[in-house]
Amino acid sequence: MFGMTDKMIKQKIIAELHEYVMSQKEVAEYLSMETTNVSKLVKENKLAPLYIFNPQSQRKIYLFYRNDIEEYKIKLDGYRNLRKSNKNY
Repeated sequence: MFGMTDKMIKQKIIAELHEYVMSQKEVAEYLSMETTNVSKLVKENKLAPLYIFNPQSQRKIYLFYRNDIEEYKIKLDGYRNLRKSNKNY
């Protein structure tokens, strides 16, 4: 990062974060659920956060690796479709 200004470095970091990382709110929207359900999935070890801000606090902030969430969505969609098809019987 030689020759780069602080502004350029920040822009590069932000671009990388958007490509690889999702916030808890983004995960909830992507999975079509409430943010509290995302917290519940973390507690149940069904989703693993990439990083936790304030790990000792009640008000943790989770960051998730986008690839993990995309893989989980495939499983979740399959489960939702199975439940939907079973309701029709």
